[in-house]
Amino acid sequence: MDLTTIGLSLGPNSSPELRQKALVQFEKLKGLDDGWETCYKLLINDILQLDETVVFVCLQVLENHCKSYHSNNIFQLQQSFRQALLQILSTFTSHEQKVFLRTKLCSLIALVFVNDYPHKWPGFFNDLVFISSVNKHGIDLYLRTLLAINGEIADREIPYTSEELIRNTQIKDNMRDSCIPSIVDTWRKILDVFVETAPDVVCLCLISIGQYIQWIDIDLIANDSFVSCLLNLCSNEVLQESVVECVDSICCKGMQPFAKLTLVENFFSSFVQARLFPPAFNAVVDFHLSLSRLFNTMIFEIVDAFKAEKQKDWSLTNKFVESIKSKMDILLLFLSHRDCDVSGAVISATLEAFWLLKQCCPLTAITSHIKNFLSAVIDKFEYEDDFDFENEGENEIVFLEYRKQLKNVFDHLFKLDSNLVLEKLNIVFYDALYNWENKSPLVVELAIHLFYIVGECLPVNMLSDSRNAVTQRLLSMVELLVTSNVSKMNHVAVRFIFFDTILRYDKLIQMKVELCEPLLACLIDERGLFSNNLRIASRSCYILCKFIKLMKSSISEYHSQQLLEKLQIVIYQNSRSALLTSNDLLFLYEALGILSQQFPCDKASLIMEQFLTPVFNKFSESLQFLNQSDLNINLDEKQKKAKIAANCISYTA
Repeated sequence: MDLTTIGLSLGPNSSPELRQKALVQFEKLKGLDDGWETCYKLLINDILQLDETVVFVCLQVLENHCKSYHSNNIFQLQQSFRQALLQILSTFTSHEQKVFLRTKLCSLIALVFVNDYPHKWPGFFNDLVFISSVNKHGIDLYLRTLLAINGEIADREIPYTSEELIRNTQIKDNMRDSCIPSIVDTWRKILDVFVETAPDVVCLCLISIGQYIQWIDIDLIANDSFVSCLLNLCSNEVLQESVVECVDSICCKGMQPFAKLTLVENFFSSFVQARLFPPAFNAVVDFHLSLSRLFNTMIFEIVDAFKAEKQKDWSLTNKFVESIKSKMDILLLFLSHRDCDVSGAVISATLEAFWLLKQCCPLTAITSHIKNFLSAVIDKFEYEDDFDFENEGENEIVFLEYRKQLKNVFDHLFKLDSNLVLEKLNIVFYDALYNWENKSPLVVELAIHLFYIVGECLPVNMLSDSRNAVTQRLLSMVELLVTSNVSKMNHVAVRFIFFDTILRYDKLIQMKVELCEPLLACLIDERGLFSNNLRIASRSCYILCKFIKLMKSSISEYHSQQLLEKLQIVIYQNSRSALLTSNDLLFLYEALGILSQQFPCDKASLIMEQFLTPVFNKFSESLQFLNQSDLNINLDEKQKKAKIAANCISYTA
């Protein structure tokens, strides 16, 4: 079987038998000392006639030789192998190959590079530039080779051995001294020459710059000429995101605190002058997202530099504070952006910025920022008009996750100035609840949601102290929430947040006995247990049980009877349709047990007998079924009956 046949036999359409036979031949070829020569000759002589699978097989044979034999060969054989790779590279420049083949070849060249450079192959970069600079295809291979080399010597995600770390350090030191300036020159030429004709090549170049900047001299890139070139590329819609990602990588370079501050400030000023900060309203959202991520990085890097500098000399940190202050307005614009992805990209930067300001500024100096950001956060909390509450898809899940992240900003602002947040809550909450019939359900949901998350921000014991002024204010809000009948608003989001909020403030509700009746009423009608929305009905089972426990001393015998009648209807309906889960029913039976204690013993016994007799019957039926020895009974049916019996036991516990 010749090599071409091997390659075709390894294709996706070959039979398993032919594939297995080809694999055996392929392994034999890899084991031969001169197997690579056969592949090399085939690649340089017949590459136009070869299937891409065959080309890939040939490169694999060459890669195996590099890993298994090359380093132990005599110098002449090593030189022959290097020359063969250069000839294959030259062949690839003449005829465009698939991306995965180009990447494979460049990875192979990088493997030889780390083994032979600089002592055995000091002229590597001259050879690479000479062969690859002939055309666009060659430049593509040149850049992919640079990326592959960086992956071998500077990838932070690879756990290098101590020997490899020493080797990588020596290679980088030699490259800094000998060829990095030349490589930077080639980058600049590529950015100038191919911006119109080959934007894909320019994007590769920008990725290469972003990776190499982590270990080369920053001044080679962060200078007026190069930065101006990068900013000019932002006018090209195809390239602008790659440019911003490249600058993002440059800003992440490890540096001394004040040097990092200077670097970030210079880029920030350049982006402002180029009118990229703040983002243009009509720009593409994806570009806004890239800018938002870059701005997030800039804030992070300034704060990290501040943390490093304050450990040395606190008195010198004022420049960092002023830098953050100068960026708060643009940070607010990004956080307020109409697109949640763009807004979400600066949430962590917002937290970091306020952390720094809190360290260095009095509260009065940042109150205006707190107000502005609080308003932005509240606006962004509101559900979008097209949110599908009944069938949550990917967009809905993304927004809910964004809302969770946004809450971190809200919590942080509350810690900075709780009085200001409570005042804002007061305005939003009362405005929505006093006139809820004429408000959008999303606006009402937002007001109640804010009330809910404020409860999460408070100290654990605060809601138990009825003398506390904040507690009194919140108690008034709870009273309005229950008595306003806002739970009658026929919108799933409003009812969800309503029930979650009364559960959040259960300690306050205990202070107002008169809230018991209206609260339980909404739990046992179409707003709660009898809701068409199964999630609401399910949630109501738990909340009803919880409040019956808390308020049992306030529930009259008359109301207990009403509750029992409703429970009986729900349990009966569920026995026919099984809409509620076993856990939901467990809460209902627990509530039933508590309510029965409100009656004299004889009546309580009758109530329990009435409710539990069907449970005992179902248990007996299931047990009888399980005791049968019929081998024809389906295993799944047995497991189903066993689960029913277990549930019956839990209901009566």
